[in-house]
Amino acid sequence: MENMSASTASVVRPSVLKRGGSAALAGAATVVSALSIAICAAAMELLWRGLLLVSHHISRVDVLSSLLVGLVLAFLVDPLMDRIRHALSWHRRHEAASASDQRNPLFAMCIGIAFAFVSVCLHSALTSFVAGPESHAGADSEVLEAAVKLTTAWAFVPFFVTLAWVGARNRRAKVPLGFFATISPLFAGWLFSWAWQTVVITALPCILILFLGYRQAVKERRHRGFSRYTRSVIYVATTWLAATAVLQGVLYLLASDLFGFDRHLEFWIDARFYGGWTLGLVMTPFPFHSGPGSRSNLADRT
Repeated sequence: MENMSASTASVVRPSVLKRGGSAALAGAATVVSALSIAICAAAMELLWRGLLLVSHHISRVDVLSSLLVGLVLAFLVDPLMDRIRHALSWHRRHEAASASDQRNPLFAMCIGIAFAFVSVCLHSALTSFVAGPESHAGADSEVLEAAVKLTTAWAFVPFFVTLAWVGARNRRAKVPLGFFATISPLFAGWLFSWAWQTVVITALPCILILFLGYRQAVKERRHRGFSRYTRSVIYVATTWLAATAVLQGVLYLLASDLFGFDRHLEFWIDARFYGGWTLGLVMTPFPFHSGPGSRSNLADRT
């Protein structure tokens, strides 16, 4: 009997450890995917404010330096990283080599320079926003703190909404994740000292986006990626932005500020937020595979 119990324990323990390791990896992948989407939602506002700062003191030297760095990236860094990436992908080496040989050098050069130049300009915009204007050079820490606070505030709600969507089919996680996603606008308003009007303006469309995506995730038999949730974001965002524009126009014509909402309705800020959220959903890969017997099925059952 003792030998039987010992053999059973030796069989059970590796299985438990394997399932625990799979669950830990799945949880880490889910957090990383949610963080990626949340950062994309916040990045648009950072880039916009940084570009505004750069446009005020841009010079010929800045343009030429950006072009020079773009040339280096296009002719050295990008081809080198491309070769390394394909060399590490053993199963796609021959396919990548043939595709690389078929590319037009002139077209590849133009595309590479364009993307490299844009990336350098965006980097300068982010650097300018974080460092602050030259007149406030002594307040670098305050500006950096404001940038981190802005990023966290904008990424807060999309992060928890994404976690709720991923865990919608997990019978243990769907209730707590859905609850935290629902109250995330309220908690963000308390954490970052938002006005109650801002909390309401943020909560209404975000909770509706959460509900539509949550319902879609529950109905599907398998996870099919984050891009399928873009329809919910685009539908709600378009409707909300149109209603915001109409409400602002009505309040302007009536010369009225109903409950102080006119001061907190920001059409273009909301447009950048939902646009970044949509881009994040399109570009971020789903943390699980959707094939039969994959890790996603295991995550759904646990």
